[in-house]
Amino acid sequence: MINKMSALFILLFSATFNILFAQELITDRPDYTESAITVPARSVQIETGFEYVNQNNTISTSFPNSLFRIGLYSSVELRIGFTGWTWAKLSDERDLYFNDLIVESKIQLTDKKAEIPLAIILAGTIPVGDDAVSSGGSDYGIKLAGSYDFSENAGIGINAGVYSLFDGAGRQLMAVASMSYGISLDENFAAYFETFAEMPQNESWSPVFDSGITFSLTQLSQLDLYAGFGLNSIAPDFLIGTGYSVRF
Repeated sequence: MINKMSALFILLFSATFNILFAQELITDRPDYTESAITVPARSVQIETGFEYVNQNNTISTSFPNSLFRIGLYSSVELRIGFTGWTWAKLSDERDLYFNDLIVESKIQLTDKKAEIPLAIILAGTIPVGDDAVSSGGSDYGIKLAGSYDFSENAGIGINAGVYSLFDGAGRQLMAVASMSYGISLDENFAAYFETFAEMPQNESWSPVFDSGITFSLTQLSQLDLYAGFGLNSIAPDFLIGTGYSVRF
């Protein structure tokens, strides 16, 4: 098993961040922090990838972890999330499970060139997944995304939100928060360092540290690689993933 020191070493040489100055393509993957910028009107952006998670010695992999972002107006985008399938061991049985669908909208609150861009994300799920992984009901919530550039080569992104989760017996609230620091390494490479946490109303928090790097293939396509680990026993022991994004 990769220990946390080894993971940290990997993190220092891996990952991605959606800094506005790095390239024309601004993605919402692979970091947890969503960008404060919508995709251009009449464009479609596809962000997809693969993720491996080790949590309490339970290993799961998911693919294609896709997000389809459709520019409806200059300040509004429709978002359809499809995590796809998760290969995991649940209830002493390892199997392939189909996940719920996610439907969201991102609404730009400020001009995209504002000193502090702001956007809100309205999110909901459609419970079409297998019983073992589906919530069995629709989850919904709202998230505020903001960013600020310290210089031409460094910036920060911050998210805060709250979700109403269905657990089969009722609902509980879960707060989410994240902060990501990004830096442009050159014309093609950008990196980020991030911490985020999910904070359920009646359960322990799940804080995570992760980091990653992106490589621009063109102005409208990129590859990414990231890794992270949990900061307590509730969070994943280790996670790593890679992906590809493109805009049409």
